Amino acid sequence: MESAQQTGLMACATSGWEAETYTFYGTPEDIVRKVNALEIGNARRVFYLTIQAPGVSRIFEFERANGAVAVRSANDASGGNFDALLQSTMYENRGESCLGDAVQALSEYKSLNLEPVSTSSDQPNFGQIITEAINRGEGRTFARVAFHVLC
Repeated sequence: MESAQQTGLMACATSGWEAETYTFYGTPEDIVRKVNALEIGNARRVFYLTIQAPGVSRIFEFERANGAVAVRSANDASGGNFDALLQSTMYENRGESCLGDAVQALSEYKSLNLEPVSTSSDQPNFGQIITEAINRGEGRTFARVAFHVLC
């Protein structure tokens, strides 16, 4: 019989091969409509959301544990380079290790200083997160939003 730790490691190894990235472009309203049509991150432990718009470059980390989702966030002082580094890490990992841990190590290496935003047993309201982040910049404008679904 397998222990919970062995089962978790097997699931992590499997999800390392099944990472996903969804990228959306458009106005905040268009992006939210598209995001709401998908079930992003519902069954994963760690996933990231990056938002870029004039005056805005934000990173959100979501980590599911013990029936709750913890959300942390930071400005991407690199102006979106973290998004490219994240995608590179996803590819270079090649399913060899826990992708969530690898990307969390990348965020620490890049000194992102992710700050707690919330913890909830509910699925995060991505529409609200996206709209509020973009409105911190120049408001209703063309934006790029990417979800990186890890493990």
